[in-house]
Amino acid sequence: MNQSIICRRIGLLFYVLFGLGTLFCWNYQGFISHAADGETLTLVTETESDRVLIPDKYNTGAKGELITVDPGSTFYIGDTKVEYRKLDLFYQKTPVPDELVFENYDFSQSDFSVQNANRAQGRSFHLIFKNCKFKSFSMGSEGDVLCEFENCSFTHFAASDSNCTRCYFGSGDDGDAINPGVNCKFVNCMVADILHPLDTRKDNHVDGFQIFGSESGPNENIHLKNCRFETPAIPFSCPSGAMNCPITMTMRYSGANNILIEDCYINGGVWYALQLRAIDQNVTNLVVKNLKIGGSSPNAYDVDEQFLDMVRTNTQMTDLLYVSTVEKKADGVHIVCSNDTRVARTMAVVTNNGVQNVTIEPCPCTRMIAEDSMIYEDFPFDIDIIIPDADWVVCYDVTDEIKQIRFVNWSANKVYVNLSGKEISVPESSHDSVTDIFADINENDWWVDPIQYVYDRGIMIGKGKNRFGPTDKITREEFVQILYSIAGKPVIKQTNRFSDVEFGKWYYNAVIWAYNSGVATGYGNGKFGIGDNITREAVAVMLYKYANQNGYDMTTDDGKIDFYSDAKEVSGWAKQQ
Repeated sequence: MNQSIICRRIGLLFYVLFGLGTLFCWNYQGFISHAADGETLTLVTETESDRVLIPDKYNTGAKGELITVDPGSTFYIGDTKVEYRKLDLFYQKTPVPDELVFENYDFSQSDFSVQNANRAQGRSFHLIFKNCKFKSFSMGSEGDVLCEFENCSFTHFAASDSNCTRCYFGSGDDGDAINPGVNCKFVNCMVADILHPLDTRKDNHVDGFQIFGSESGPNENIHLKNCRFETPAIPFSCPSGAMNCPITMTMRYSGANNILIEDCYINGGVWYALQLRAIDQNVTNLVVKNLKIGGSSPNAYDVDEQFLDMVRTNTQMTDLLYVSTVEKKADGVHIVCSNDTRVARTMAVVTNNGVQNVTIEPCPCTRMIAEDSMIYEDFPFDIDIIIPDADWVVCYDVTDEIKQIRFVNWSANKVYVNLSGKEISVPESSHDSVTDIFADINENDWWVDPIQYVYDRGIMIGKGKNRFGPTDKITREEFVQILYSIAGKPVIKQTNRFSDVEFGKWYYNAVIWAYNSGVATGYGNGKFGIGDNITREAVAVMLYKYANQNGYDMTTDDGKIDFYSDAKEVSGWAKQQ
């Protein structure tokens, strides 16, 4: 179809109302806006904590059914033969392709390594691991190789030239969770549950994340961003201290350069949460920013004097609860909460259904734990609280004073709560009319009811500055945002594959969801088409894919479109749907 034939916002309302609206059963429970007599309302707005993913055991690591690779066996990915314990980039009889993707594999029965990249002269390799599980993964720094790990689980990681996103490290073993070499980045990862269960007769001394140098050269270009460490030293009876430090840099064998540790949550260790010791080595360009230290750590840090001022001004003790994952499921809304402080804390969970108070037990300092009296599961980490389905959720830490710690709004409505001292209540419900909200919608407009319908359900919420834009053209990202809202705005765990999709933009989650769910594929040139007006045929294809994937009967009498006068203009890719 001619690309100049585009969809306007009013026309799209009828796709939604009379297309998807007949297929889906809406769950709508009302609005929160105005106060009853005597109430003083506070408008709830998004804070920094709502824009940052706090890692937890639910949103990091491998999940679901995995393909178990048995010890001693081999398997194929396409034409590439892979041995159980290793991927050899040089001695393989069948050459390894430049890019190789491993998805949903369980290698945890033994160690796994990437070998001989340095022998493959003139070759560049891109190895992608998605939702895989490892006991131990290792790879040296020789050769031109980049490994990317998305939602993978490790008990031990010792590698260079790697990017890890939403990965989980820990759960047993008797070695450090992470020993990076050079050129490694860890973003939104979790390190937890190390040395448990543990035979206390062993003389264990391990760390969560340790840099100690190498005889082959310095540790360089290592970045920790928004990572979380829950590594209490239990039991305390090991002779040399068992779980030593969540993060430690003790340069015994070489120096270090370009080390960045920022926006991390650090809790645990038998002595310190953070240790930075150059010893006799040269450490350059070390940066520490915005670290939160938990109460399980007996002491916050042990650092050389050259780093002291930087660390002192960039660390703070945790004084609030953490709320990480908030997600709608069939049995209600799941709220994942953790308490890294040494006192019991109370969280008020406020929804359009009312207020519920939950007490989270304190996190004890590991130096105060009686020998063998606790296991990791006894700590107040990643507690899954389930509440009835709701249109929105606001979580407050009300232990000392009312402090907002998380806000999720699945509706299109502004949310108000009544805050009076330490009391929180939900105001009476009332209805927000789109004629009051949008300056370009009038009472006599024929499109008032359709716009009210999609606004009430959070499907289309306007374009800002009191504008709905009823006759504006609609872009590709706007349309997938509409479908994403209808789908309930599921949690996004995949990464971006489009060069024109910018992280942090309002459309980011919607586009990533649409691509990974198969609703939209982009242009095939690495671009999604941000800013391009969507065509009617593209709308039809996306609606068809979305409805078909949700189990609705999309068959027609004959599937022909010849009766349309412009049928010959329909693109081949659209006809095939």
